[in-house]
Amino acid sequence: MSPKVQYDPREIPSWRKPPRRLEYPVTAFRAWKLKPITTALSGPRYKVIDAFLASVAYSEVLWPGPVLEADIRPSDIDLYYETNRNATTFNSGIYAVNNAFRVRREVIPDYRAPVWGKVHLWGRVVRHELGYRAEYCMILRIVVLVHKLGRLSNPANVEELRDALMRRYQCDVKLVGRMKGDLK
Repeated sequence: MSPKVQYDPREIPSWRKPPRRLEYPVTAFRAWKLKPITTALSGPRYKVIDAFLASVAYSEVLWPGPVLEADIRPSDIDLYYETNRNATTFNSGIYAVNNAFRVRREVIPDYRAPVWGKVHLWGRVVRHELGYRAEYCMILRIVVLVHKLGRLSNPANVEELRDALMRRYQCDVKLVGRMKGDLK
């Protein structure tokens, strides 16, 4: 049995605080796919060693830690389309949605995402009708939808997964939904 992760939300590491130049971080919400790293034990049991969050639209984009920097700074979309008249999509920046309801009702079902959460955006942030694209993003809270975890939804795996996410992203991780074996 792995030791429990001791996390005190009152203690914020200095590197996790937003930069001083930022006076007003933008609070937003986003969903992720889950990339657990497991090892097989006897029978159908798996042990979760570590876990990564991955972008729902581009699953090859893994979040290595609580802060992610965009590969390309977002620019004003009107300026972008003016200079790139043949463009049909615009993919720069880290996407986030402007309210939690939209993430739960639209993004999670569309992408079958088992994880969502609250984030802070800063740097260059471009606002759109449904949300934002930002230069930097920091995870503030993670919510795991246990009923969407499939083979990992047994109680032991869920606890290991929560601990792995807390270690990697250093934030609160809330488990929501039923686990395998729970009474209905």
